[in-house]
Amino acid sequence: ELSQNLESTLTVAVAAGVPDQTLLEALARVGCRYPLLRVNLLRLPQDQVREMLHQERADLVLLPVSTEVDREEAFTYVTNVLFIAVASATADTPGLPAGLRRLEDLSGSRQIVVAGPDDDVADRRLLVSDARWHVDSVEAALGLVERGAGWANLPADVVEVAVSAGRVKVLAFDNLENGVTMPVHLVWLRRKPVRRAAGDVIALMRDHL
Repeated sequence: ELSQNLESTLTVAVAAGVPDQTLLEALARVGCRYPLLRVNLLRLPQDQVREMLHQERADLVLLPVSTEVDREEAFTYVTNVLFIAVASATADTPGLPAGLRRLEDLSGSRQIVVAGPDDDVADRRLLVSDARWHVDSVEAALGLVERGAGWANLPADVVEVAVSAGRVKVLAFDNLENGVTMPVHLVWLRRKPVRRAAGDVIALMRDHL
């Protein structure tokens, strides 16, 4: 296998909260094809995922993408993810107006952001508040939101159970619809040769299995 351009290790990084069922299925299939292959699968904040890719510490990454095209990146579309603004339904969230009507009204309340510890957030489309807590997982973000530590923009499927259970509420605005849809891409670097296992994962994801 190693003599046929198979990498010894395949490292894949996934942005926290991104649906990854198709990727997991692709990795399982590739693992069956190549028993000697080692796979490192990481779930990290989006900014750290992109950083790993460009530092060539990850062969493939799965993440929401902006409208700007990075010429160093090659990609294939996988799915869409809907981010919605949510807050606690049972606890008071400091700074959150009781008569919330506009998205801008969130600026005075702490926002929980899934990102690395610094302020260099890769995708700023979901940022509203200047006061922010950064956490490294959607589970931690949702837990803090439930307890009234702040509000957050989180994937709709992640908050679905908490909303149904009455622990979290989806915020409503008069001036726009709550929700930002982002395409999710599997991304790799053009400058880095795609070896056999990575190529198989790309082909499976491109065909959606």
